[in-house]
Amino acid sequence: MIEAIDRVTRLQRPSDLHLLHASLNAGIKTGETTCAEAGMLLLSTNHTLYNQENGAMTFLLEGVEGAQQFTFASGTAQSNMVLAFNGFKNTTGVEARVSSIDTTKIEVRSVSRTADAFVRVTQLAGTSPRLYTSFEDETPSFGEIDFGLNGLPGDLDCDGVVGVFDLLEVLQAWGPCAACDQDLDASGDVNVIDLLLLLGWWG
Repeated sequence: MIEAIDRVTRLQRPSDLHLLHASLNAGIKTGETTCAEAGMLLLSTNHTLYNQENGAMTFLLEGVEGAQQFTFASGTAQSNMVLAFNGFKNTTGVEARVSSIDTTKIEVRSVSRTADAFVRVTQLAGTSPRLYTSFEDETPSFGEIDFGLNGLPGDLDCDGVVGVFDLLEVLQAWGPCAACDQDLDASGDVNVIDLLLLLGWWG
């Protein structure tokens, strides 16, 4: 079965893959906001990937651009896994790096920072589940999906509050301002409309 955990959907068994696909189709959000967060999952590899039976392990990475399957022999270096994942970054919309918090794990993130961004990793082969939703997660699974988080509208300095510093940014950018964050209504100008929008989001 699948289990919903906040913005994460967990796959308990490989046979539940079809349920996870249904969850994805029902759960994608739309929109684009300043300070949005990427979706992120963790893949436990240690510095060298070892399978208990010394067989290959297969992972399916999916993001907004598409999907790609990867198969790694037991004994593959973690760094080579990261290189392989990133070699298909434009194909999947997913990027990877060795975590600076826990170097035994690979962070797999959506490249996009918009709210429709997501990353999904499914372990298709290998008896021990390797996927985690966070550094605090103690229960690995065979499949995870994490969506990007929308930022707070009007929070131009990304401090989690719409306040005086955001107001100052709007005032400093006053006038023609193509494709800038302070142009809240995307009109090509920072003007009284943007000021009113900001005040409406205040707090």
